[in-house]
Order: sequence, then structure tokens, then C-alpha cells
Amino acid sequence: MSLLLRNRGAMLLVMLNIFLAFTGIGLVVPIMPTYMNELGITGSTVGLLVASFSLAQLLVSPFAGRLSDRIGRKKVIVAGLIVFAFLELLFCL
Repeated sequence: MSLLLRNRGAMLLVMLNIFLAFTGIGLVVPIMPTYMNELGITGSTVGLLVASFSLAQLLVSPFAGRLSDRIGRKKVIVAGLIVFAFLELLFCL
């Protein structure tokens, strides 16, 4: 039996968490025009805010990959989701 089949519950939980995290990111984009009007910011500023997520992912991914090879994928994914949740909390404040 493969490792994936043995850990099906854990794998489904990780996939659900990642799905929810990226759904949260996707839900922010359609409401950005409302925030633009309320806060009086330009489309360029909103574009930079949205692009900052991709830039951060581009910069962190190689290091996270090496770290996951060293200490294990589960620990890195859980740590990443915790950091992501904390940063999302800061974003909403």
C-alpha cells in the first residue's frame, strides 16, 4: 500500500487547508475596487499589493523546498499555513 493511501485523511486535510487559503486570496481580488474607493487608493497600488503575494511566493519557495527536504514536508506545510494565517490576520487589521 502506498504512503499516499495510508495517509489519506492527513492528505485530504492538508489539501483542504491549502484550498481554503488560496480561496481566501481569490476572494480578495473581486472586492478590491470597493476598498480602492473607500481608502482612496489607485489601481496601481492595488496591483502592487496583489503582486506582492506572488513575489513573496517566488522568493520563499526555493528555501521552503530545501527546508522541506531537510525536516519534512508536513512541518513546512503546517508552518507555512500558520504564517499565512497570521499574515492574513494582520492584513485584515
